[in-house]
Amino acid sequence: VVKEDTSFPKVLQASFRGRFLRGQNISLPDDVSGFALRKRKAADGMLKMEPVCKFSKLSYWNHDSKPTKSDATPRAMEWFEVSEILHNARP
Repeated sequence: VVKEDTSFPKVLQASFRGRFLRGQNISLPDDVSGFALRKRKAADGMLKMEPVCKFSKLSYWNHDSKPTKSDATPRAMEWFEVSEILHNARP
C-alpha cells in the first residue's frame, strides 16, 4: 500500500531553458502581504516604487533538487513568526 505524504506540500516540476526545476507553493502568513513593485519616475525626477499587484502566495524553485524545509525561502518565512515574538515580548 502506497500512502501519499501529506506532511510535505506538493512538489511542482518545470523546466526553464533545458534545466529541470522542482519547486513548491508557499502561503504567506495571514497578517503578511507581498507586493510586486515597479519603478516610476515622479514629477520631481525622483524614482519611486509603486505597487503593481498584491499576493498572498508565492512559488520558489530549486535546480534539480526536491524542495525541503531547510531551503532558504521556507526558512526566511520563519522570520515573520520570530519577528512577532521579538516585538511582542514583554520584559
